[in-house]
Amino acid sequence: MSETYIILLRKGLGLETDTSEILQEMVRSVRKAGNISILGIYTDYANHFSIGEIIEKFITIRGGQCPTQKYWEFRADKKSIW
Repeated sequence: MSETYIILLRKGLGLETDTSEILQEMVRSVRKAGNISILGIYTDYANHFSIGEIIEKFITIRGGQCPTQKYWEFRADKKSIW
């Protein structure tokens, strides 16, 4: 589990709703002047997100919500490619 006790405490107190660990890993692994696309539901607050690293690497970030229910049955009918 990637959530630490500090993150769980922050979530319990309402100080943080989403963790930034996955986003930080994406920033570290993308090349300079690369693109990051975020699909899903990040609703409110994520602490300790490194904006400076994004600026230094000239990264473009795009985001949007994914209508999972719309595509769920279509994906369930397909065999897994992994």
